Amino acid sequence: MKQELKKKLGLVGRREMRDTDVLLLQVRNLNALRQKRSPGQPGSLSGSNDGGLGKLKCENQRLSTIAGVLEQMLNLPVEDQTGSNDDYSFEITWREGGVQDSTHSGLKQALLEQLGLALVPSRESTEMLVLDKAN
Repeated sequence: MKQELKKKLGLVGRREMRDTDVLLLQVRNLNALRQKRSPGQPGSLSGSNDGGLGKLKCENQRLSTIAGVLEQMLNLPVEDQTGSNDDYSFEITWREGGVQDSTHSGLKQALLEQLGLALVPSRESTEMLVLDKAN
């Protein structure tokens, strides 16, 4: 892959630790989260936004997997700090604030109120792939 990047695009890559903004997924209300526990084979996980109403539906998934989906939705690294290895099933909904709401406050509030989970802003050292022009 390295050779193809260099040959086709004229780029070389290296891994580097960089301080970056992240969101830490943490448990704030253990009782709310426990009610969503569901053993079984992993099922589906989907997120949508239709007409200003956001929805996240999960069937038998770990919180680390959910953190990955949140990362894609929020376009920001999300680190699972819940310490949970259990599977969960739930469906949460929230009102989207539109393009003006770059903080995704509706989703964050729904996670807290409906699941007992918080997304806490932080700055962490994260491994990144840095691409440079090849010589």
